Amino acid sequence: MTKSWLTMGRSLGLGFGALAVITAGIVGFAPVSVKYADEALRSLYADRAAQLWTTYMATYLTPEEAELAKNFHTESERYVQQALVPVAEALRAGEHERAQALINSKISQLSPPMQLALDKLTDLNVRMAKNIDEEESARATTANLLLIMLLGAVAVWRRWRRWRPRWA
Repeated sequence: MTKSWLTMGRSLGLGFGALAVITAGIVGFAPVSVKYADEALRSLYADRAAQLWTTYMATYLTPEEAELAKNFHTESERYVQQALVPVAEALRAGEHERAQALINSKISQLSPPMQLALDKLTDLNVRMAKNIDEEESARATTANLLLIMLLGAVAVWRRWRRWRPRWA
């Protein structure tokens, strides 16, 4: 159970402390932790996630990246609306058994498609970054070789000019 919560939390961008509080609220510890978890999810993380997503979507996206981003956004919205919100409502109402049942059904059902969409988007971004890095590295290597050749030609020319025979 801990691993799935950590995986889910990382995909949502939650820190370990928030995950511990949410988990504590779900398994029935202190009502204060449920209140804190609810407030943290609603204010800090929801606003931050929306801000980050808006910023990301405003950047240049390739057609493939835009499609994968749209798919991830759809899956994550479905996950939040159909899984996290009902769990939070159950916790708010103090219905820990219902919250646990929702976690076992909805979260375990909706988390894998969202995680798969996120993995595909992340893999594409990693491949694109690697391609850009390789292109820049090749460009820098070419520039360095040209510079070395130019410096070598200047050095040979200066040496030749200094020691050439004087014919006139």
